[in-house]
Amino acid sequence: MMKEIKFSQQFPLKELVLGVSKPNGRLNIEDIRLLCKKAYPQKITIHKAIDLSPQPLEDLKDLLEIENITSVLMPTAMEDHEVLNKLSKLSEGKIAIIAAGKITNNNIKQVASLIHTTVFHERKIVGQL
Repeated sequence: MMKEIKFSQQFPLKELVLGVSKPNGRLNIEDIRLLCKKAYPQKITIHKAIDLSPQPLEDLKDLLEIENITSVLMPTAMEDHEVLNKLSKLSEGKIAIIAAGKITNNNIKQVASLIHTTVFHERKIVGQL
């Protein structure tokens, strides 16, 4: 991933998306920290890996210590709304919690009423184009 980060720095990209897990499913905070340091000043979104973690709250606590992480994407919004809300509360606005996964223009209001975030990611939110 270091090569990809170095490559990305040739372009005016403001943010990168990455995720690194250990064999036990927990986030590999040490590797993420190194990647974030290499990417700086680019901002980082942690994608998918935290959703697979058996201890996402503990992993988020560790992520809060890394200065250029701006958001965490959780791809199972409806199923994991309780976890998303706990993550959102724990982050205290320091890291945006992005709700994603099976969010459509038909259920976005229901999802928004369940989840305490203002950031949603899903290609089906806009409906049929």
